[in-house]
Amino acid sequence: MNGITCDILIVGTGLAGLYAAWRTSEDQKVVIISKASDPFANSWHAQGGIAAAIGRDDSPATHYDDTLKAGSGLSDPDAAIILVEEGKNLMQNMLDCGLRVDTQNGTPSLGLEGGHSRRRILHLDGDLSGRRTMEFLQENIQSKKNITAIPESEVIELITFEGRCTGAIIYHHDKDEVSYVGAGATLLATGGLSALYPRSTNPKYSIGDGVALAYEAGAALQDMEFIQFHPTAFCQPGERAFLISEAVRGEGAKLINNAGDPFLKKTGELDTRDVVARGIYKELQRSGEENVNLDLRHLDHSHIQQRFHSIYNYLANKGIHMTRDLIPVSPAAHYMIGGVKTDLSGRTTMPGLFAAGEVASTGVMGANRLASNSLLECIVFADRAIQTIHSEKTGIPLPYNEDYPFSYNSGEREKYQKLRKKVGKILNKHAGIIRNGKSLRKGISKITALKEHYSFQPDTYYFTKAEHAINNAMVILESALARSESRGVHYRSDCPISTTAFLAHSEIIYGNPVSFKRI
Repeated sequence: MNGITCDILIVGTGLAGLYAAWRTSEDQKVVIISKASDPFANSWHAQGGIAAAIGRDDSPATHYDDTLKAGSGLSDPDAAIILVEEGKNLMQNMLDCGLRVDTQNGTPSLGLEGGHSRRRILHLDGDLSGRRTMEFLQENIQSKKNITAIPESEVIELITFEGRCTGAIIYHHDKDEVSYVGAGATLLATGGLSALYPRSTNPKYSIGDGVALAYEAGAALQDMEFIQFHPTAFCQPGERAFLISEAVRGEGAKLINNAGDPFLKKTGELDTRDVVARGIYKELQRSGEENVNLDLRHLDHSHIQQRFHSIYNYLANKGIHMTRDLIPVSPAAHYMIGGVKTDLSGRTTMPGLFAAGEVASTGVMGANRLASNSLLECIVFADRAIQTIHSEKTGIPLPYNEDYPFSYNSGEREKYQKLRKKVGKILNKHAGIIRNGKSLRKGISKITALKEHYSFQPDTYYFTKAEHAINNAMVILESALARSESRGVHYRSDCPISTTAFLAHSEIIYGNPVSFKRI
């Protein structure tokens, strides 16, 4: 089989992957794998911005307190300190390198979002923060001669040798062939899996391939029961769950039901996402309606149009005037809080394998992610992973000399799409915003039956994708069943309180039951 070797293999071209590539040194050979036809043209969906304690009335200590409060007792204190302190410095470095954030009177304009006690959300070009940050990184990466990008390709298996990750097997969609990349160190930066759910703010390909690859190779996963549902995604029949940024509520939008009444009287619109999403879910269960509404009719039109021009234009195309009409919204699967278990330097439990961004679980988010901490986490822990790879003696890149029979087999695409829908329905019904033990057991039984009865031709693309979807769904369900309490985004109606017995991170390794590691 053909292939190449490199010092660092980066899997994924989201923020964590591109930031990591930017921070590599010129003397290291780096390969980046991208599913996209243009390796620097992924979709960039983050609207709210990047949380950083740079305001005069703010401090990393206050940001730390807010992060821990949102995490419902499970946030790793050391990880949170690193996030807020190093995050502030790294963001300032990006500003010094030319990253342009929105300003007011010559200083950064800071937004407010749920769970934050200060205005600390940096935004770029209104609600295009993710896109503009990615463009900044692209411009800086494209001039680096040590980086080779492989587009229209994805990893289908991690290569291991004597318990160490030594690279990956790559399927090239544009060529319909496989090759290998041998690497001294492999960094997963593949994002989350929320698109497994039928209603999700994520692009359709975010089904947790990186999580599944690591899990199937023998690396530990952590806190997989914690799936965050964003409270306010656009809700209209036949339309995708377009995210309506939390920053909209930070600017004064109100949540009301279809009778025109506020219903979050005890918590308010700017509580943490888990609380607001559950509040909306309960209101929908009570009313039997499909949506509640965001009300911006009392807000200044010109300010809203300028601040949220991307959302404004999207809604206008759907026939909704953002400050004259009510915006129908409901929760949607948004963010995987758990992931591949790492230490604070990006090391997984498998030597040679690193992870950063949403695919990784450092413990910093605890049981619920604070709004706009995700992009900051990508930057901070991608930086730490690359610095660790630089400073440590990584493995010697090895060639892969074995045959690897593999084919695309497009005839199984429709069968896979049907399986994906079944997996999504199971997760939505049994591992949604509110769960219970009986329902979770039913979900596990249904996924087990799917695993036993689906028949895909081995050594094919859709066989691999089906395995990933089923394995990821199963670890979510098993982890949720094992945590017999409610905490953060994990709410069990049969165990509605948090208990000290579960002040612990869940952990699962392929072939083993869920265990817990006390914090």
